[in-house]
This record gives sequence, structure tokens and C-alpha cells, in this order.
Amino acid sequence: MPEISLETANIIYRYASIVALVALVASAGAGLVIYVTSEIRGKYADESIERARNLGAQANESAAQANVKAETLTKENLQLSLTLEKERKERLELQRQLGPRTLSAEQKIKLVDMLKHLPENATILITRNESSKETNDYASEIAETFKRAGANVVEKQINFMTFGSPNYGVRLVLLGGPGRETIKTSMQSTNIATEIKQLPEPDPKNPTRNLYNWSMSAAIEVLPKPPHL
Repeated sequence: MPEISLETANIIYRYASIVALVALVASAGAGLVIYVTSEIRGKYADESIERARNLGAQANESAAQANVKAETLTKENLQLSLTLEKERKERLELQRQLGPRTLSAEQKIKLVDMLKHLPENATILITRNESSKETNDYASEIAETFKRAGANVVEKQINFMTFGSPNYGVRLVLLGGPGRETIKTSMQSTNIATEIKQLPEPDPKNPTRNLYNWSMSAAIEVLPKPPHL
């Protein structure tokens, strides 16, 4: 240990004590500063977290509102599509009613398919009792469709009123020949016949009632369009 005087030792002690005291105060101050600043940082951190939560909640609410708007828009578009489709069908139906009668492709395909089961000896008489072009064209189209199915078709122009009322549309008259039930079903399924009648068996005592050959399977009377169509 170096040799120092008492006075020097006292001076060094005093300075060391002062330094220690200053260090202690500085340490305490630093601790206080650290504590205060930590609280402040924690406060700002909590506020940042709260803001983040609020933003998240707002984003979720906006997303939910967007989903509701999207669902509403989808429903409105679907309803609009249904309305437009309904109007389109109504317009086509009106055009069909106002225009000349004709068989659709679907009707022709279905009719030919069903008539394939007719017996070979089945015969169908197709008549038209008005000489208008519309009635003749429609009767010819029905006759051609029956022929395409392999049916025996006889066409005839008549000018007298047959039984049944009203005297418009397409009347199917069932006779006594084979296959009449198949013809009836096919005309009903395709919505071609507007009226179906079963002709009674011929009365030998009243030949005027025998409008058609009973041995035929059926007669299809193509009559004029109803006046309102």
C-alpha cells in the first residue's frame, strides 16, 4: 500500500463519498426516469393497441356491411333475371298467339318419338274445314310430322261443320281403329289437341252420323284459330 498522509486520505475519502453519493443519486434518478418513461411507453402502447382494435372492429363492420350489400345486390339481380325471363316468355307466348300456328321443334321430336309405337295398320285422317292459308299450313305441318313417324296419314279438305263446340283449334276425334290411345296420349302430351272426342260406334239406322270411317284410328280436325288469337 502506498504511503499517503492522513490529510490526503481524508481528501480522497471525501471525494469518493461525493462520487458515490452522486452515483447513487444518478442511479435512483435513472431508475425513476426508466419507470416514468416505461409508464408513458406503456400508455402509448395501450393506446396503439386500442386504436388497432378499433380499426379491426371498423374493418369487420365494413366487411359485414359489404357482405350484406353484396347479398342484397345478388338477390336483386336474381329477381331482375327472373322478371326479365318471365317477360320474355310472355312476349314469346304473345307472339306465338298473334302469329300463325306452328309446331315447335320440341313438339315435333316428342310427337315423332311417341308415334313410333303405333301399329302398322293404324290410319289417321287429317282434315281442315277452312281454306285459309294459316289453317292449311298448320294442318300440313301436323300431317308431315305424323308421316315422319311412319304413320299412315290421309288428308282431306272438308267444308262442313263437325260435331263439337267451339269450332276452333285442333279437335282429335277417336275412332275404332288400332292405336287410338297412343294417338290420344301423344296429342295430349304435346298440347296440340285443344279438344278430344270419342266418336260413338256407327249406327246403321242413321248413316248421316257416320262422318268418318270407323275402321280408322282417329281423325284430326284442324279448325281455324280462335277469333281472339
